[in-house]
Amino acid sequence: MSKMGILKPHVVEAIGIKEALSWIEANAWTNVVVESDYLRVIRDIQKSKHMASPYGHICLTLCSDIVGVSFNFVKRSANKVVHVLARSSLSEADCTLSGDALLMVVASLVLDDLI
Repeated sequence: MSKMGILKPHVVEAIGIKEALSWIEANAWTNVVVESDYLRVIRDIQKSKHMASPYGHICLTLCSDIVGVSFNFVKRSANKVVHVLARSSLSEADCTLSGDALLMVVASLVLDDLI
C-alpha cells in the first residue's frame, strides 16, 4: 500500500508488521515467527510497553491481536531478502509478482549470499 505523508521509520515498521499480522490472521496460520531488523519496534512489542501515542497504540494492538505469533529481532544482514523486497516495493507499489518471479528474486539473493 502507498500513502502520502511523513512518518518516522519505527512507525512505518510497526504498520508493516500490523499488515503482516492481518495476512497471518486471514490465512489462519499458527506458530508464526515475525522477524524485523528494527530492534526498537521488536522490543516495544515484546514488552507490551504502554506509550501514549499512535505508535504505542499500534504496538499494544500487535501484542494482543493474534495468539501463536512471536516477534524476533534479526540483523539486517540476516534479513537481506526481505530488505531488498521492501526497498523494491517503493518503486513498484502497484506491482504484483507471480510465485515464479518471486522465487527467482529470492533464489538470486540467496545465491549472492553463498558466494
